[in-house]
Amino acid sequence: FEYFCDKNILSLMVDIVQAKPNTGSQSQYSGVVWTALVKAQVLQTISILISNVSDPTSLYYLLSNNYINDIVASVIPLQQWSDDALDEILPVYISFLKTLALQLAKSPNLFQFYCDKHGSSSTLPPFPLFYAAIEVASSPLNVVRADKF
Repeated sequence: FEYFCDKNILSLMVDIVQAKPNTGSQSQYSGVVWTALVKAQVLQTISILISNVSDPTSLYYLLSNNYINDIVASVIPLQQWSDDALDEILPVYISFLKTLALQLAKSPNLFQFYCDKHGSSSTLPPFPLFYAAIEVASSPLNVVRADKF
């Protein structure tokens, strides 16, 4: 975990999930298009990390810097995804949201990490986890079904 923190791997994972194809933006990985399958694997890896961290300091690191809120907000709106991509990423994304919600229910003192820290200057909603859950639950897309909740 120390190597993970020292090399700032979480930031790399955030960049992978946030990468949008054909945006023309200059990023550290210019020209790389990450597939929905890769993004789903990154979400699953972060979910496992958050679930299995027992040290409060390590958990604070994972939840700090608004990284988790950035990841939560990067998958929505769901309309940006093709049907095939949604089939890959949506079940993992819902599981990721559940992991975050369960972590918050277990430790309410972590609420500060689930709120957008940049305030009105940010493009994120004030409480991205709640916003994402509503977006997924109210989606008219056929791939969102009650059995995934």
